[in-house]
Amino acid sequence: MKSILNAGNQESLSTINSMNQQLAELRFNVMRDVKGDLNTFNHMHTQQLQSANQEVLSHLMSDTKRQMEAFNEVSKQVVALTVTQKSLDTISHQIVDLQKILTNKSLRGQYGEVELYSLLENAFGLNKQLYQQQYQLSNNTRADAVIFGPKAMGMIVIDAKFPLENYLRMYDDQLAKSDQMQAQSQFKRDVKNHLNAISDKYIIKNETAEIAFLFVPSEAIFAEFYGKHDDLVQYAYSKHVYVVSPSTMMAYITTLKAVLLNIQQSETLHIMQDEFSKLALEFERFSIRSEALSKSYQTVYEDMNKLTITTQKIRRRFEDIMAVDLEDKVEGNEQ
Repeated sequence: MKSILNAGNQESLSTINSMNQQLAELRFNVMRDVKGDLNTFNHMHTQQLQSANQEVLSHLMSDTKRQMEAFNEVSKQVVALTVTQKSLDTISHQIVDLQKILTNKSLRGQYGEVELYSLLENAFGLNKQLYQQQYQLSNNTRADAVIFGPKAMGMIVIDAKFPLENYLRMYDDQLAKSDQMQAQSQFKRDVKNHLNAISDKYIIKNETAEIAFLFVPSEAIFAEFYGKHDDLVQYAYSKHVYVVSPSTMMAYITTLKAVLLNIQQSETLHIMQDEFSKLALEFERFSIRSEALSKSYQTVYEDMNKLTITTQKIRRRFEDIMAVDLEDKVEGNEQ
């Protein structure tokens, strides 16, 4: 019985040990599999996190780049707006200054003269033989400028003081309509009076041209003058006064320069023709004298030939004489 129990206990112990061993292997396998799964999961999770981080970082960098580009563009626009604002401020100040000039008669005259002198200098340079500033005429009046045209035309006087007081009042919105109409009537009288003064003072027989220029430094005022005041334009023509702007003045000057150049070329051609005539006369004299000298050389040549012949004859005579003298001496010695 005891042996049976011992055998049963041993078998049970063996079974328990086998089960413990199996449990240990199972636990080891489970721990190994769990650890492997955890490592795989950690690796996959790490890769996913890195990929997510890279994607997020890429989006952040892209967004940051776009934001920086947008910021730079906005900064450029702000700078451009600042420059534009400064330019507008400058233009605004210039317009205010121009308004001050146009409303002040003395300053307006100076402004017109400066524009006129700049235009003349650009056209003619510093050649004072073609134009002159502040030119005093024989009637003791001083013109703003004159252009010296051809002799047949004479010098053209230019006035740079266009009446603008009532012109500006014509378009003053702060004035009543009746005051604007009155300013328009007064503007026409001012222009006619000024045209009369130019015609009387600056068109002088046998001294100036039969026309004079009234220079308007503003193209806009000039265009409106010719577009809306035809009666004044015709009156100016009747007084032989041409109202000109910078562009039309330059056109007149260009035409006048072409005429002066043609005249200068004609005068130069005439001088060249005179010089060629004088040169032809000198060539004729040279030909006559050369022919006379050639004849003289021919005479001298013939005389030289004759002298050479005579010299040869004299030499032969001397030789003959010497030969006779020697023969006589020989004969005397023999005797």
